[in-house]
Amino acid sequence: MQIQSKDICVCYCLDKNFWAPTAVSFYSLLSNLPKNSQISFLFVHDDLGKQQISFLQDMAHKAGVTADFKAPKSFSNNAHTTKKLSRAMYHRLFLHQLTDRKRILYLDGDTIITTDITGFATQCLDSMPVAAVCSPGAYRGRTVKHPKTGKEELFLNYLVRMGADTGIQNRYINSGVLLIDADYWRAHDVHLDYTKMIDSGEFVYAPDQDLLNVYFNDKIKLLTPTWNFQTSLFHSIKSKNVQLWMKDNIAYYNDIQACKHSPAIIHYVYFKPWQKKGKKTTFDKIYLVSCFKCFGLSSFSLRTLGIYLRKSLRKRSSVSTVLALK
Repeated sequence: MQIQSKDICVCYCLDKNFWAPTAVSFYSLLSNLPKNSQISFLFVHDDLGKQQISFLQDMAHKAGVTADFKAPKSFSNNAHTTKKLSRAMYHRLFLHQLTDRKRILYLDGDTIITTDITGFATQCLDSMPVAAVCSPGAYRGRTVKHPKTGKEELFLNYLVRMGADTGIQNRYINSGVLLIDADYWRAHDVHLDYTKMIDSGEFVYAPDQDLLNVYFNDKIKLLTPTWNFQTSLFHSIKSKNVQLWMKDNIAYYNDIQACKHSPAIIHYVYFKPWQKKGKKTTFDKIYLVSCFKCFGLSSFSLRTLGIYLRKSLRKRSSVSTVLALK
């Protein structure tokens, strides 16, 4: 089936705490999109105010695209949430129920888009229900502590226990950028299974991400890392375990090297340019430019600039883009 731009819905899921970064991401996407594109946009939110919605609507109107806003009730009464894991992250699992478009491109709000995403979003999924980029997050030797029981276990053992196949570490994906075959998800009523899995209360580390990896497992089209270039790589590559993961996935490592200077979608995992904690990466300046173009001399832009300058002056505050395997 040939997918066209009119079949695409780009979706963001957010709450009021993440609306400003999402607006910057949206601005960067629109800046690279052809005028009067037929792609539609959907913002699924919990508690956005009228002014915040109006701001995003004005951006869409100026770009000649349509943007809808929906605030659905919780899809599960037992969803695991924390201060860092908000209820909004689960909404990406149910987007196929909120739009009638054939294809969904889900984007995290901590992304910057540097190219026209039309061709990317309309690509063939090779009969797979979802496409995404790999993450080294399931490397061998990683241990996690259950937030409820306090029990420590290997992350891979947890994934297998939840239903994934052994070897999943080589295809464990990050859920920050997802290409979804919405027709497939509707036809197979995947939301019913998702609800049961969430209600189990056992997906507690990166809940939505772990759930997708377990549920689709070997039915995911793996995309090149330029479409979800995760800044956390600059930190995690120092780990011996991640080094081993990279060597096992040398094609992925080579793709990272090829696109690290100009990735199509930058995903600020762990290192958020607008947050004081963490380190500065090479891509923080790109974020800062988009921030000022989006908001002008707003308090958010000026605060982000101040954080950028402080991180620049701080000793050992920058993360190198050198990704050499030892």
